Amino acid sequence: MKNQNLFNIQKCPNLETLVIDGPLHYDEDRPKSVCDCLSGYSFLLSCPLEVLQITDYSGTTGEVEQLKHFLEKLSCLRLVKLHCPKRHGGDKKKLLMLPRASSKCKIKVTFS
Repeated sequence: MKNQNLFNIQKCPNLETLVIDGPLHYDEDRPKSVCDCLSGYSFLLSCPLEVLQITDYSGTTGEVEQLKHFLEKLSCLRLVKLHCPKRHGGDKKKLLMLPRASSKCKIKVTFS
């Protein structure tokens, strides 16, 4: 995910579903922090996004931090679909226990 994609999300005030076709972008130099391209975007707090799908989630430290950021900011989120190649999606139990802004948000993890 690049800055341009986030800019496009901000320009779509009625966006309800977002599919990230590939892995989550993160700063490899600082894997335990939220990438600068996401950290300054306060519009996520009011974004009506209900479904977030990530097609290539590997569960790296950086991806978990980015996912946590989405979960903590997107208060309308109802479903997060993570598709993980070959059981490399990290610990499923830990993913399911991540804190969320929406009490209605479910996380669905599938493996190929």
